[in-house]
Amino acid sequence: MKKLQQLYISEWQWFKSYNLRIFLVMTLVFFAVAAASHIYLIGHPELAEEKVMEIVKALMEKLPVLEGGFKLFIAIFLNNFFVATLSMLAGLIPFLFIPVWAVMINALAMGIISSYVYIKGLNLFALLIFGIAPHGIFEIPAFLYAGSLGVLLSLNVLRLITNVNTMGDSSWGQPISSAKNPEDSFMFLLKRVFRTWLLIIIPLLLLAAAIETFITPQLIQSMLGGQSLF
Repeated sequence: MKKLQQLYISEWQWFKSYNLRIFLVMTLVFFAVAAASHIYLIGHPELAEEKVMEIVKALMEKLPVLEGGFKLFIAIFLNNFFVATLSMLAGLIPFLFIPVWAVMINALAMGIISSYVYIKGLNLFALLIFGIAPHGIFEIPAFLYAGSLGVLLSLNVLRLITNVNTMGDSSWGQPISSAKNPEDSFMFLLKRVFRTWLLIIIPLLLLAAAIETFITPQLIQSMLGGQSLF
């Protein structure tokens, strides 16, 4: 237990030193895109309905929503696991900063759903509190964390290619332009990213999937009070 505690303390210290600023920027991007899409789609209700139906159709095809139970839990976890992991690993592709786009797509989905709920005249605040927040407080940070790690990788791949510390500040990512310190190497960064993936992202996604499977549906039904969302 003490060793595990030390691992998480070390993880927190590394996060504060090298990834916190990127994480905060990604969080700002996420909520800005979600809010902007929500506001835009409120003025375009037909488009909001079209897009939310596309989301529902995609989820029905990928997840055994009607079956529920442990099978749904595994499906939700694996879906989110692959999305988060690919978002993180996409940072190894130079110049494109794909993890930023992945975060924006998730934010857009949030804006689509919230705008549709608002257009339907349902209680948006209740949806956020009962339908999204219980699992979202774990799921959203997991996606943002994975995205920020992807951006961290992108910055350092760019530095490897250009041999320049592009941001001039270690708080924007691991400085690898000087390899005298083992902790400045790209391989060290990859090991730290992998450890974060194991210690932070996977546990958050497991918690989120469990809540989304076994708790969120009951909360949504209670909130709707017999009404139909679609």
